[in-house]
Amino acid sequence: MALKKVEAFCEDLVSQATLAAKHRFDTTGRVSPVLRRIVGYFIGKHRKSWSEVRTPSAPVVRSASESHLTAIRDNHGVKRANIETLFYPLGIVEPDLDPTWLALMDSFGWNRGNVAHKSFRALNSPDPQ
Repeated sequence: MALKKVEAFCEDLVSQATLAAKHRFDTTGRVSPVLRRIVGYFIGKHRKSWSEVRTPSAPVVRSASESHLTAIRDNHGVKRANIETLFYPLGIVEPDLDPTWLALMDSFGWNRGNVAHKSFRALNSPDPQ
């Protein structure tokens, strides 16, 4: 239960940052530092023109924002890889995160998955008859 709350907190935090940056662009035309990082991440991942990072068009901003929000919705966990998927597009990278916390999240995530999968197998063992 606690891991689910940590996962939801992280997802809510990055969703709000993404939506706020997109809203600012839509209303003022200004590209915030967060939005520039989201666009840069999207451009790099999709091998598009780097000129779009300097002065992103509205369709690129929309695509980059939607791509990140989809990644957030598709997140299912708190391991390091999940945390990277959520925070890296915002420009928050591993050196910015506490290494002890990352290791703890990895351990919790691994243990939770291990227990869940073993419990499922135990509940659904083959019928010997």
